[in-house]
Amino acid sequence: MKYPLLTGLFSLIFSLSFAQVSFINSNSLLVDSDNHSGVAIAVADMNGDRLDDIVRLLDGVQICIEYQQNDGTFSREIFQVVGEDPQWSMAVGDVDNNGYNDIMCGGRYDDIKIYLADDLGQSYSEIILPGETMFAQASNLADINNDGYLDVFVCHDDAESRIWGNDTQGGFVQANDWIDMVTVPESDNSGNYGSVWTDFDQDGDLDLYIAKCRQGVSDPTDPRRINALFVNDGQGNFTEEAASRGLAIGRQSWTADFGDVDNDGDFDCFVTNHSAQSQILINDGTGNFTDQSDAAGIGFLDFALQGLLRDFDNDGWLDIIVSGGDQYYYHNNGDGTFTEVDNFIPNGHPAHTYSIGDLNHDGFLDINAGYGDIYTTPSSRDDVIWLNEANDHHWIALDLEGTTANRSATGAIARLYGPWGVQTKEVRIGESYGISNTHAVHFGIGSATSIDSILVYWPSGNTDKIESPSIDQFLLVKEKECVIGGLNIQANGPTVFCSGDSIIISAPEGLPQYLWNTGDTTSSIVVLESGGYRVTITQNDCSAASNIIQVVVDPDETPEILEGDFASLCPGEGFTLTSSVTEGNIWDSGEISQSIEVFEEGSYMVTIEGMCGPFTSAPFEVIELEVDPLEVENDTVQFGQFALIATNGTDPSWYDSQEDGILLGSGNTFSPGPMEETTVYYVEAFQEFAADLEYTGKQDNFGDGIFTNVGFRGLQITVEKEVFLESVKVYSEEAGNSTISVFDFNSSQVILQQPVTLIEGEQILELDMVLPESDRLVLFHDANDSSPRLFINTNSNDFDFPYTIPDILSITASTLDASTYDCFYDLAIRDLESKLCETDRFPVTVVVEGDVSVDELDADLFSLFPNPVESFLTLDINNGYSYQAGIFDFVGNEILRERTVQSGDQFDVKSLPAGLYYLRIKNDLGATHYQKWVKL
Repeated sequence: MKYPLLTGLFSLIFSLSFAQVSFINSNSLLVDSDNHSGVAIAVADMNGDRLDDIVRLLDGVQICIEYQQNDGTFSREIFQVVGEDPQWSMAVGDVDNNGYNDIMCGGRYDDIKIYLADDLGQSYSEIILPGETMFAQASNLADINNDGYLDVFVCHDDAESRIWGNDTQGGFVQANDWIDMVTVPESDNSGNYGSVWTDFDQDGDLDLYIAKCRQGVSDPTDPRRINALFVNDGQGNFTEEAASRGLAIGRQSWTADFGDVDNDGDFDCFVTNHSAQSQILINDGTGNFTDQSDAAGIGFLDFALQGLLRDFDNDGWLDIIVSGGDQYYYHNNGDGTFTEVDNFIPNGHPAHTYSIGDLNHDGFLDINAGYGDIYTTPSSRDDVIWLNEANDHHWIALDLEGTTANRSATGAIARLYGPWGVQTKEVRIGESYGISNTHAVHFGIGSATSIDSILVYWPSGNTDKIESPSIDQFLLVKEKECVIGGLNIQANGPTVFCSGDSIIISAPEGLPQYLWNTGDTTSSIVVLESGGYRVTITQNDCSAASNIIQVVVDPDETPEILEGDFASLCPGEGFTLTSSVTEGNIWDSGEISQSIEVFEEGSYMVTIEGMCGPFTSAPFEVIELEVDPLEVENDTVQFGQFALIATNGTDPSWYDSQEDGILLGSGNTFSPGPMEETTVYYVEAFQEFAADLEYTGKQDNFGDGIFTNVGFRGLQITVEKEVFLESVKVYSEEAGNSTISVFDFNSSQVILQQPVTLIEGEQILELDMVLPESDRLVLFHDANDSSPRLFINTNSNDFDFPYTIPDILSITASTLDASTYDCFYDLAIRDLESKLCETDRFPVTVVVEGDVSVDELDADLFSLFPNPVESFLTLDINNGYSYQAGIFDFVGNEILRERTVQSGDQFDVKSLPAGLYYLRIKNDLGATHYQKWVKL
């Protein structure tokens, strides 16, 4: 049914409170981040504490549960190996109604298994479901026959999908006859990839939708690739109605999800396709669907493996999240359109799979992402917990527990009423493609501050109504027995403070039983130490946990000097130091600013006044390089001879005066030409110093990691100019020989190799490699099976790509991506361009001996202009005679051949290099005169 007025109002309320969604890598909360999932991954409460936990299959085959703790961290337990090969599917729910969730999984022809939790939720026993093996794809736990127990449904890639009915005694029986899934026209009934059990027509029973894809089948009318909808009549009879309902899609669909994207009270459908555009199909309120993908703005999603509808920013509208060949997040604008948000998960590699839940119990949905390879192959990239950084939007979350209905409340529908109208959500177990998500029902309400009511429709037919619940809280709703909530604990002051201070954290008063994670049993506690605090309240046999408040005592606010820790300067050279803190900086020089200019050798630090006292940076050392005086060679010549003077140093420049003056020449030797009188010249040069070693990359191997000798593990480097790699730090598991190599992606060749001898533990390896300019080099451990294993960091919280030396190079990622830091630490880099320090200007003297030559023409007869000159040099002769004239450089080489000249003649000197030149003027008797001039 449509509610246009309410929908428009709802859109207005929430559009005013739009906030960008963002996530942060939080693997540091884990005991061990070395987790590598295939495609099957889950989030569910596994120990009954009302907190979402993470269920993984390590390397795709071994159950690992990470239990969310009260302080926001996770504990870890490892259980059974479930198969020899990575599993393709997992669903997590309470199949025996003992209060603890069980784990169902299956793979490629290796049995469908259920791991039953014991009555304490501490261990698991395996049962194998009867019947032939199958190629499992998506799977679900749903109460198909509505007897209060979860049944099993598994998609089969190669044949008709399978059903197992729960015998209510802890076992399962084959129940494929519950639904006739034979296609029309007939086929092998294969191509079953994604499945959803949902009451799409809201008639009180579960219906089944299957997303179908069959590789190698190109005909879009082939039934093996046409999605199927089996509609339940309420008596357990199912009829296929996809075509008449608008859901018979033949686009090689991989997944489907149902949710109320337009908040009109019914479930719409989102389908990911592999041969065409993915689709949003809108329910008209009667269970018939219309494709609105173009209007919604949903395009072709590259190899979508998972696709779900979830409200990540709690604005009250379901967004779209997709993973696989790439990752996508489409924000629901509330007007029938979606906006793609780029880089919503800031990782160097797209998520392959994910499961969704509230992994820090703050009312916002988080993502547990896996980074395997197609289709279910674990990679070396760690799974990552991406915690939602949240915003100011309000919310409410329901933890539903069935009594007459199945305990997991699968199939229950919750409706949230308020100023906006209604939101509608459904509990499902097993979704998308082989994943399972939190059972809790999360509602975001944006900037709204009140809720009218909540109605919960149980699959048993029962209904619970909650009047005017408070916002921003977790509610436990036990079917027809009790509702407990109001567990929004609050602090009476800032949660960041100094030693000696305290805050009080309080729960609502008047409840019968409190249990804080500190052990306190009062309604309020006094907090003196850093940590996470929450309370569990028990009432009428219902227990529910509050939100978590994180407290920080004595925060560390130490500033950093952004330029590093060391610089060497030429005499008189300045260098800028900058604090990482924008305001309140006091340098040890007395200056008060974020940045200072330093000119003298010394140690520099900056201090700020933090919340709990002063904080001083690590020292920055400045060293003044000592420039040696130039060594010069004077010259003594006879009158009219060319002189030659010399100096050491790099790139000397010769001038005619001590300060400023005209540049006469350059080079280690200088001839001022034919000399007529003793003259002092001046020279300055540069002294070369090797460039400072600069260090980049992760400094050490602090953090989570593993040892590996898998080949081609290393670092991707962009080199902006040729540079010298002096050394790297490595950590070896044992002693032995190996090779460090450099691969150039442009030439697809190994361009450098260095045999090394490794010792156990930390070691500095001298490599002495010259890295060429390249947009993509890989420095890698050229290992084989016998090579010692080197350490790599696997928790991306422990490192931060890129590592950059400006204008030199940048370490952009590890060999595979940015989710690990591989092998090489604290790279010592030296710029091949030496640092040049200018010397003082030193005098050099040419002594001229002897008298004026009788063969010398009278200098007063001649003048040149302009001098200095850029283009044309004009000769003025004041006696009216003609002469021979030619141009010579400062060492006596003829540059322009002699020719006959008269007063006013010009010489075109545009093409000559800048420097000192001579015009030699000669008469018929051989008498000469040298006229000095300078070319600019």
